[in-house]
Amino acid sequence: MPTAAARPRDAPPRFLGEIAHLAQRLAETPKPGGLGFTTGRALQFPGVPHNRLLLSLAHAMGHTELVRFGNPDYCGAGPLTGLA
Repeated sequence: MPTAAARPRDAPPRFLGEIAHLAQRLAETPKPGGLGFTTGRALQFPGVPHNRLLLSLAHAMGHTELVRFGNPDYCGAGPLTGLA
């Protein structure tokens, strides 16, 4: 906690403590890794409905119980492969 001399005059100590807590939590938060996908590349899936990409994103976020995203006619083959 900063000393009284280091604090802005109008900032209450509790507020500065909250800022310090937020900064600490942000420092401890892992950096996003693309949800397990390999990033920095362009992929093409010709003729594949975007619903399967959305299903893949949902699975990456932990919603693995989902078997379709939107119209089930466009999700029959499940999430996309080759993204990780």
